[in-house]
Amino acid sequence: MKYTGMALIGALLLSTGCEITYRGCMDPEATNYDATADTDDGSCTYEGQAVFWYGSAVAQDLDAYLSDTLTFYVEGEAQIVTATDMYWSVAPDCGEYNTYTVTASLPDGEPRVVSYQVIDNFDDVLWDGIVAFNLGGCTAIELE
Repeated sequence: MKYTGMALIGALLLSTGCEITYRGCMDPEATNYDATADTDDGSCTYEGQAVFWYGSAVAQDLDAYLSDTLTFYVEGEAQIVTATDMYWSVAPDCGEYNTYTVTASLPDGEPRVVSYQVIDNFDDVLWDGIVAFNLGGCTAIELE
């Protein structure tokens, strides 16, 4: 009787078309996209990036003022501390080697505008403003 009951349960499961579902983020634009998911569980997270840069004239000015480090703040939180001896002739790509790239979370994948400050080793605010982070995009901010 024990085996008959198990066979009956097995047959019942097969006849009801029991499926296994994989829950996860199904949006390919999300940072946690799961290609194996077949049911969206609402867990998607999104990011945008901004890269800060300056040319040789600004680098020379920083050197003349003896500023040797810069701290980049976004929404009042320190993101990057870096030396001032790096500069570019054109805007670099986000994430490029030795760039000042900042990543921000984007709730629901919507663009986000935030404040930033760049402060040198003497605690002087050299630049401040706002930057827009966009889904999957790279916003370049030239510091002049």
